[in-house]
Amino acid sequence: MLTRFPTPLLISQAETERVLETFVVKNGIKVERGVKAEGIEQESDYVKVKIINEGGVADEIFCQYIVGCDGAHSIVRKSTNLSFVGDAYPQDFILADLRLTWALKDNISLFMGSYGFMALFPMKDDVWRVLCSRVHERDSNTEPTIPDFEESIRRLLPPEANVIFAKEKPFWMSRFRLHHRIVDNYREGRCFLAGDAAHIHSPAGGQGMNTGMQDSVNLAWKLATVIKGEQEESLLDSYNVERHRIGKHLLDVTDRGFELMATSNPVYLWLRNTLAPWVLALMDLSEASKRNRFRFVSELGVRYRHSSIVSQGSTWKNKAIRGGNRMPDGKLMAVDGEVWLQSLLKAPKSHLVGFSGVRDRMTTEDVLSHILQEIADQRQGMMCHIILDSRPASKTTFNDELGVMHNMLGMSGGGIVLVRPDGYIEWIGSLSDVHELEAFIKQ
Repeated sequence: MLTRFPTPLLISQAETERVLETFVVKNGIKVERGVKAEGIEQESDYVKVKIINEGGVADEIFCQYIVGCDGAHSIVRKSTNLSFVGDAYPQDFILADLRLTWALKDNISLFMGSYGFMALFPMKDDVWRVLCSRVHERDSNTEPTIPDFEESIRRLLPPEANVIFAKEKPFWMSRFRLHHRIVDNYREGRCFLAGDAAHIHSPAGGQGMNTGMQDSVNLAWKLATVIKGEQEESLLDSYNVERHRIGKHLLDVTDRGFELMATSNPVYLWLRNTLAPWVLALMDLSEASKRNRFRFVSELGVRYRHSSIVSQGSTWKNKAIRGGNRMPDGKLMAVDGEVWLQSLLKAPKSHLVGFSGVRDRMTTEDVLSHILQEIADQRQGMMCHIILDSRPASKTTFNDELGVMHNMLGMSGGGIVLVRPDGYIEWIGSLSDVHELEAFIKQ
């Protein structure tokens, strides 16, 4: 089981930002709105940032590293020599959060036709996020109005949809031109880029925010580890190695999806409108296709097997789960009830997870505990977890009652998984390969 949350959910970006800001404030970090970076100078051992605060007063900040999460027009990126390769899509788009009622409520809906496309996403209290290509390109330099959306609905939606706009003003409306660009490297010296500062693409697949947050999580634990002196500075090079490849793949996939949705090419239009409904219907009958779509949209299919900082034991035989995969989730039993494996890995540390093996190949708890502790002594701040097959859980162990996690991971004879702070497998192998894990940690 990849996750205990197998159903896609839609949440407003504003709500996501509120939750994140509440979390950082709770942890003693002040979010300063209205502070603007004016320039960045990078030296061999520090970065100097010139800022303007809300009152217009200039100041300077000196830091070890800087991460540009400052969007498509990133000041951090512009202060480097990195290129931002790509172009703009030719279409003009309008977007709004509107209160409306219609016959197909409670579903994400996508409509495509010769006039363009429209997507409607349900929010709360009959509020919908409406995204569509603009019907009149001659009006592309003007701000959108309700009649723009009404005309798109009239041309693209069937009459039986019966869309009714509320009389109140929209919560917000905007026009925009979509771009598809990516930097040639996510790092230059002490400057790093994440999210839209590093890659911008079409909204096809709804991957933008998820990808940006995964960039940040991938980089954050590496920066923290290096700053605390727990690993060498060379670890930071793996950020670009791991994430640039993901960004490039996402750009390629969303480009193809967007071209299908927004094309005005008559040949593509015929193929899309005639064949696509049949193809999509057939894909929906396939469980494998559904799983693949879920892995893409949820980004649980992201993996870093090509990275030099992940590996597996030489005798490891499970080709489905290797170093660089996300650690799968599964239900376990603790002394006080059910727990999920991923809930044990929430602390922002490295985690050693030992599996006893099953039936006649089981390793005793004492032996497994001793092995884990010897490995944990080689890296500061590592947490250990012991998962047993069929034996009752104790205060220090968890029980894989049905052997589901053992089977999924291929731990019939017992083994160890070293999980990174971002939830990805750093090393996986059988107990016979423990000496390789010890060498891997020391390198």
